[in-house]
Amino acid sequence: MPYQVILKDPNDPKTKGKVYQVEIVGGGIQTAEMPEPSEDNEGMILQYTGETTADFTHGYFYEVKKSGSSYVWEAIAVQASE
Repeated sequence: MPYQVILKDPNDPKTKGKVYQVEIVGGGIQTAEMPEPSEDNEGMILQYTGETTADFTHGYFYEVKKSGSSYVWEAIAVQASE
């Protein structure tokens, strides 16, 4: 079931206040601390609610994906609804 997410990025006037459709797979949740990516949580999707860092941006959605022989958090592209 898709959820409506309102993105409010004061630094990007193209997305400020617009509504986007996001499909949350596997019971997605929000978190201020990202868990270590691993085989056990491959495919997990989380929205990061902590402070923006070099690794994660506040409000962005991330999915655990396999990268070579390890696992990484990869930002998910969010499509605008029509």
